[in-house]
Amino acid sequence: MKLVFGSVLFLFLAPAFAFGANTVVQPKDGLGWLEKSALAAHNLNYQGIFVYQHGHYTETSRILHRIGQSGELERLESLDRTPRVIIRTSQNIRYYNLDQRIEMVEPLPSDNAFPAIFPEQMSRLSNYYNIALGPLSRYSGLPCQMVKLTPIDNLRYARHMCIGLGSGLLLHDSVLNSKHKPVENLTFTELAIGGNIKKSDIFEGLGGTWQIKKSSLNENMKGSVDFKLEPLPAGFHKVAEMMRDMPGRSQPVEHLIYTDGLTAVSLFIEPSGANPVFRIGLSCAGVIHVYTRIENGYTITALGEVPAVTVKKFARAVTLNSPEGNLH
Repeated sequence: MKLVFGSVLFLFLAPAFAFGANTVVQPKDGLGWLEKSALAAHNLNYQGIFVYQHGHYTETSRILHRIGQSGELERLESLDRTPRVIIRTSQNIRYYNLDQRIEMVEPLPSDNAFPAIFPEQMSRLSNYYNIALGPLSRYSGLPCQMVKLTPIDNLRYARHMCIGLGSGLLLHDSVLNSKHKPVENLTFTELAIGGNIKKSDIFEGLGGTWQIKKSSLNENMKGSVDFKLEPLPAGFHKVAEMMRDMPGRSQPVEHLIYTDGLTAVSLFIEPSGANPVFRIGLSCAGVIHVYTRIENGYTITALGEVPAVTVKKFARAVTLNSPEGNLH
């Protein structure tokens, strides 16, 4: 499942929405609106329904977000296709398959840096995107300010984001291709801000006995491949490094995550020989591109919601130094 709630993993500050859109001091530019959005969603109680769409594929989800003395609790529930629930806390993410009664727990990256966007990272975005205000619009019955991000290179997609005037919550996010056509949309169709969301609401229907499945990742286990990645595509930096179990693999696969503060690329490195998870060469699904190549007995795969040129640059920038050693 696409981690659509990643766009709302932000910081905690005092809420501004309670005063209403007319009395809140609004940002003066596009970057200011992004900063407002980056602060809002970590801080508010809210619940709503949103639709994710790319091509002919659509998925409807319900989200509940609660902020309390013990921190954040968030529930993301699929309303169509396979019934499943994701619970996010400040320490981990819990995945529930409701049909099979399977629960899997994964720790958040130790720096909690992915896929969150922090205000201190916002200034970096202006180095790689032209950020401009668009018109006022309306989604889910709420007024919002459109912010347009146009990349200054060919390594990332353009984005149109509509941010609630009062709350600062992201109400609509559209990804545009090189022809400036929307190829992916995430839109709230219902949204209620504030109110009393109880802890029991977050964990509703998740009691009883569950089959516990081992986490597929381990941050503490170091990789066995000594490599370097240079030049790193402009604007991206590493935010997470771990070992991850993959289907059909007897050994964990090295997994690294890079971000420019808005989008992310995953890099997988594993010994060749087993049936590849991804086919060799370039493939895509909507705006997600995957590029896989083989070097010196290792399979290198780059995957991300970025143009094809970006995943190719990541995979081709990897140079293996030796078959033994640790990641650095």
